[in-house]
Amino acid sequence: MKFGIFSDIHSNYDAFLEVLKIYEKEKVDKLICAGDMIGYGAEPDECIEKLKELNALCVMGNHEYALKNESYMQYFNDAAYLAIKWHYENMSDDSKNYILNIPLNLKEDIFEIYHGSAFEPDEFHYLFLPDDYIKNFKYFEAKVLIIGHTHIPDVFYFDETRKIFGQITGSEFILEKNFRYIINVGSVGQPRDKDPRACFCIYDSSENIFKIKRIEYDIKKAAKKIIDANLPEVLAYRLEYGV
Repeated sequence: MKFGIFSDIHSNYDAFLEVLKIYEKEKVDKLICAGDMIGYGAEPDECIEKLKELNALCVMGNHEYALKNESYMQYFNDAAYLAIKWHYENMSDDSKNYILNIPLNLKEDIFEIYHGSAFEPDEFHYLFLPDDYIKNFKYFEAKVLIIGHTHIPDVFYFDETRKIFGQITGSEFILEKNFRYIINVGSVGQPRDKDPRACFCIYDSSENIFKIKRIEYDIKKAAKKIIDANLPEVLAYRLEYGV
C-alpha cells in the first residue's frame, strides 16, 4: 500500500493540487494530513473540499484548533491572527463543521499522527532540537510518529533497547526493523526551510521505503490570491523565499 503523507497546506490550493497530481501519478492508496489545512492562504474551502473528496485522514493543527477555540488565537502573531479571523469570517459552514470534528491525533497502520507533538498535543509544541525529539519518543507507541507544524522536514530515529539515537538527512530511506521514527513531513503550502517548493511524502509499505519529495507550483498565482483577499501581504511574499 502507498500512503501520501503531508501537512500544513495552509489554504494554499495551488500547491496542494500539484502535490495531488504526484499522488495520482504514483497511485497512492491513502492520504494522511498532519494538520493545519487552513490558515495564512486564501482558499480554505477548496482545500477542505478536496480533502473530503479524497477521504483523507486528517488531524487538527493549531490553526484548526484556533478556529474551534477562539482564546487560542492570542498565541498567534499579528499576521496569523488576522488570517485566522479572515478564515472564520469567510469559510463555509460545511468547512467549519468538518474542522470542528477533526481529532487531535490518529493511528493508522504503522503511524501515529499528531500536528506538533505527541506530548501535550493540545499545546502544539514545536520540535526543533534533538532533545525535543528524544522527549517525544516516550509519548507514542507506534513505529512512526508523523508530525508537521515547524514547516521543516526532519527525521529522527531511536532504538530504545540499544539506546541509539540519530538523525536522517536523506530524502529517501528504509524504515529499519529495530528503530522507531519521528518524521516531520514539512509543509505543502508554506515551507520554511528556504526551499519554496511544496513538501510532501510517500510511504510504500511493500518496499518499506519512505520518501520526502518536493514539487514546484505557481507561487505568484497563490501569492496574488492572498493579496486579492486583503490578507497580510507578508503571507504572500514569504512563499517565494520558503521562510
